[in-house]
Amino acid sequence: MDENLNFPDLDLDPDWRIETKYRVSLRQYYALKNALTPFLSRDHFTKREHSKRYLVRSLYFDTLGFRLYNEKISGNCNRIKFRLRTYDDSPEAKGQIRVEMKVRKGNIMEKYGNFVPYETYQNFISGGNLPMDDHPVLNEFERYRHRWRLLPVTIVEYQREGYHSRTHDGIRVTFDHGVKSAAACELFPQKTWWRRHYEQQVVLEIKHRQQMPDWMDKIIRYFNLKVVANSKYAMSVEVGRNDIVLPAWRHL
Repeated sequence: MDENLNFPDLDLDPDWRIETKYRVSLRQYYALKNALTPFLSRDHFTKREHSKRYLVRSLYFDTLGFRLYNEKISGNCNRIKFRLRTYDDSPEAKGQIRVEMKVRKGNIMEKYGNFVPYETYQNFISGGNLPMDDHPVLNEFERYRHRWRLLPVTIVEYQREGYHSRTHDGIRVTFDHGVKSAAACELFPQKTWWRRHYEQQVVLEIKHRQQMPDWMDKIIRYFNLKVVANSKYAMSVEVGRNDIVLPAWRHL
């Protein structure tokens, strides 16, 4: 990638962590929840929902040639994602929209974000600009959007179940249910042709800054969990964008 990923214009402390991802069956999911219960407690967003899961919907941006997608499947260890995120499934809610840049540097993920009002999102998605000089993240998002001619290409949605470690050691665990995606150029399209990603599977992510604690290592070994590449954006392109040509080996 020919851009500096250190973001010198961002005088911010990024939300950085190491992310380890797995896909588990429904049977494994229930067994894992039981095993993890003594060590984890539900996060605020999960607690407040009656279903104990909350909605996450993201609109991803890429170039006309799907540069960011291709860097992912090529195994580039230093790459970036641009997305808008909402926790509502309807524009009538008019909740705030989060503008995010997610940067991978080796095995470290750094996430930069800032919330904007629904009206700002509406103006932006209709062809306007994000408010300049309002926040460093918005400035950088706009700079990259114009430099690379980024466009919205897909939306990804799922129900998230989030947990924090009871010992406050920075461990965060999430289970993502019903992951699906669709080709789209806005967060709230009127008509959407959703495509499921992993039938009868749940995406497990373990996020941490320090070494995995012993109890987590033991649980991973006991359930024989295998790390998988699990980019929701890359999968959304592969299942929902018929206008790109995938290399032959992706179909093997």
